Amino acid sequence: MPSWPDKMYIDGKWVDGRSKTNWTITNPATREPLAEIALANASDVDLAVTAALRAFDQGEWPRLDPLQRGRLLYKLAERVRESAEDLAMTDTLNIGKPIRDTLGFDIPCGADVIESYAGLPDKIAGL
Repeated sequence: MPSWPDKMYIDGKWVDGRSKTNWTITNPATREPLAEIALANASDVDLAVTAALRAFDQGEWPRLDPLQRGRLLYKLAERVRESAEDLAMTDTLNIGKPIRDTLGFDIPCGADVIESYAGLPDKIAGL
């Protein structure tokens, strides 16, 4: 089981939540604690939204050639598949869903969706 971060990822870096409050994630099947994560408050959300809007408007992603974006998304899908067991176990422990569902359906389908979007830039579309 991979470790879970106890900080928030905002504006390209891991930061402590402003509320300084944590939330315990529990395994619904055993009621055992899985992780302590930072609990966001409205100020944290505002900070994250502001950073995301700035990245969307002024960051590298909107300036990348669409084919480059597609290649990066293909790499992301590959990483999802490479990490399938860890992702599936994390999801299973977090929500109590059977591992056969998360490993056999959810994670592969998530990678498929990413690949679907990755392939869009080189498609010709019209009305």
